[in-house]
Amino acid sequence: MNDYKKVVKISKFTKDVRSSCHLQLLIIDFKKLLISKNQFIKKLNKNNIFPQYHYMPIYKFLFYKNLKRNQTFKDSEQYYKSVLSFPIYYSLEKKSLTKIFNTVKKIINNHLK
Repeated sequence: MNDYKKVVKISKFTKDVRSSCHLQLLIIDFKKLLISKNQFIKKLNKNNIFPQYHYMPIYKFLFYKNLKRNQTFKDSEQYYKSVLSFPIYYSLEKKSLTKIFNTVKKIINNHLK
């Protein structure tokens, strides 16, 4: 598959938006893959790539669960299910970026529905 836009979106910034650029977010449509987010992360980890879950919805934290408000927020839930964050830092080498890029592509190609 050459058109990853159907499965992955990359966070982009316009000239009107400022970012500290410390993370690169990938928004992955796991419904189009035969792999879960957790399995995807495990495959990345096996390749020494360690993305992070990005912004768990606040109401899922223990403190808020104890409030017993029984609220859910569909958009924040969907965002949490689809986004992975990859750290970006000054000493990150092109070789490492290429490895990350190629590994993500390989996992997607191997698990397309």
